[in-house]
Amino acid sequence: MAYQTRSRDPLMDTHMQEAIRKRGRELVRLAIVAVSIVFAAMLWSYSPTDPSWSSATSAPAQNMLGTFGAGISSKLILAIGWSSWCFPLLLFVWGSRFVLHMGDNRLISRAIVIPVFLAVSAVFLSTHVTPAIWQHGFGLGGLSGDAALGVLMDLVPFNLTLRLIIVSLVLGALFVVTGLFTLGFSKVELRYIGRYSLIAIILTYASIVAILGFAVRGGAKGAIAAKATIDARREASAEVKAMETV
Repeated sequence: MAYQTRSRDPLMDTHMQEAIRKRGRELVRLAIVAVSIVFAAMLWSYSPTDPSWSSATSAPAQNMLGTFGAGISSKLILAIGWSSWCFPLLLFVWGSRFVLHMGDNRLISRAIVIPVFLAVSAVFLSTHVTPAIWQHGFGLGGLSGDAALGVLMDLVPFNLTLRLIIVSLVLGALFVVTGLFTLGFSKVELRYIGRYSLIAIILTYASIVAILGFAVRGGAKGAIAAKATIDARREASAEVKAMETV
């Protein structure tokens, strides 16, 4: 007995497969953004007293990701300090680019500069004075940032203060340039950002001037009214005294 099999519609299968691939790509892109937020939460909740390979303690971890997050954040802070924040920043920006389809095709060409960006940021942070909340013996750029800064300082032939200023300025410029490049910004995007930033500054300045002008005008009117009231009171007091004298 022969059975006739119904042929499957290849067009429907193609559409279904494409829809699945599309939704899968969207989920991966959203997952990158979610990972960046989790990464930032891990670094934000970092505590040097959490149990890790460098801190032996039986106290529970304060990190939002528990002992796992405490161990990772401890290693990152020790190695590159606050430059660890570059990781969630890169993940968030590129994840957002993938979701919005804005320059996501530049990832391959820009990713090769990410190690340079991390190194420059670590050394740049090491040129800054540590704040009171910093509870480590090394600088803000971690051990690697301090080591690289020591080498750079020996290469600049000036006194210590001037050397630190020069190195910090150069590294600051490199930090901005490499950061914008690794985050995928193009000349067109930077032009738009600069234009809208300038417009925002002008509008903010105009608003401040208008508010100050209104306050000054209101203050002047108030001062005039107060002076008139005082003069009227003085005249009334003088008239009362004159009447009592009579």
